[in-house]
Amino acid sequence: MASLLNVDLWTGLVAEDRRQSGARLCAFTGEDEAALLDTAGRCLPAEQVTWLLARLLDSIGGIRPVGVEHVRMLTVGDRDRLLFALCSATFSPEMDLVARCPFEECGELTELTVSLETLTGHVPATPPADSFEKQIELEEGPFTLRFRLPTGQDQEKACRHLAAQDAARVEAELVRECVLELRDAKGRPVDCAARRLAQIRPHLEAAWSELDPSADCFSQVECPACGRAYSAVLDALSLFMAGLENRGDIFHQVDRLARAYHWSERELLALSFQRRQRYLELVDSQARPS
Repeated sequence: MASLLNVDLWTGLVAEDRRQSGARLCAFTGEDEAALLDTAGRCLPAEQVTWLLARLLDSIGGIRPVGVEHVRMLTVGDRDRLLFALCSATFSPEMDLVARCPFEECGELTELTVSLETLTGHVPATPPADSFEKQIELEEGPFTLRFRLPTGQDQEKACRHLAAQDAARVEAELVRECVLELRDAKGRPVDCAARRLAQIRPHLEAAWSELDPSADCFSQVECPACGRAYSAVLDALSLFMAGLENRGDIFHQVDRLARAYHWSERELLALSFQRRQRYLELVDSQARPS
């Protein structure tokens, strides 16, 4: 059996009357990589995350087997924590990235190194609540906002609007799904019309970042050309896919190893990503002139 990676979840899932917050991921193999590449053209990014985690999760606390419905119920932050942990175990605890300066008159590329361990740090000792309240100030005055953290299911729903080229509706839909109630200064529930949702959005996004930090990861960059600072967004799925692309096409790797060792495709695809890379290094070293 492939080795298992233990990951502490920030929010986890409630099952059997208690919160399940410890997850176990299987090692990423060639079979997983080949299957993941097949999803690229037919799945939206959030759906790819769901598919990949459902495939690799051995358990979430006492939940076993883990299905697609469980992965969709995880918060966006927990899904990203799992992907960052998978990146660290599959590639390296530190990854080299390239960020582009967002200022139009500049656009300089900057190399940076990201520590994945800092993105999957300690979880809170006290289990988080299922919903939260926050006092906010809108144009009409003070309000009490009750909300929840966005989940994979919310993200998938929003991504479907993105596929329809309606980016503005993506964010609006995510906010709409996660606002549970809005009350005025006298405690009376008020309607969350589109105008109010637009005002609520920055308050809600700030609260999400504070309550579920893995869902909104950034790396601070200082542009060497213009000297201005900016935040580079760290997207967990993009990071993982970039790690795979940097190592080359899996089918070319399998072809090289099959020629060198005469192993079957099934045997080669069953190897973990790291084990396959070690064999490729051996093949390369033997091919170099002494």
